[in-house]
Amino acid sequence: MNRFEDTPAGDLEDLRVLTLERLTRVPAFRRGSLQQLWRKCGKPNCHCAAEGDPGHGPRWQWTRTARDGTRGQALRADQADAVRAELDAGAQFDQIVDDLVEVNEAICRQAAAPVGARQARPAKKSGT
Repeated sequence: MNRFEDTPAGDLEDLRVLTLERLTRVPAFRRGSLQQLWRKCGKPNCHCAAEGDPGHGPRWQWTRTARDGTRGQALRADQADAVRAELDAGAQFDQIVDDLVEVNEAICRQAAAPVGARQARPAKKSGT
C-alpha cells in the first residue's frame, strides 16, 4: 500500500515542492563509508607483533564505489569527524530523493487513466 494513496492531487503537488526544497537544505555531502584501520608492520620486534595487539593505528579511510571500481582515500584523524558528517548528509540526501520518487510516483498514478479505459491490444492474425 502506498502511503499517499488517498492524498489529493493538489496536496501531492505541494508535498513535491516541499520535498524539492528539502533537497536545497542538504549540506555538502559524500557517499561511501568510513573505516578505522589498524595494521601490523611485519617487524618481528615491534609491539604489533605481539599476540592480541591490534597493530598500528587507528588510521582512517574513506571508500566509495566509482564507475570503474572502488576508490579509497586515506584521511588524517582530524578529518574523520568531518567525513562522517558528510556521509550522514549523504544518507539524508538519499532519503529525500527516495521520498521525492515516492511522491512523484503517486502523482503519476493519479494522472494515469483508469484500468478500464486502456486501449485494447490489436487482435493477432490467425494462421501466423
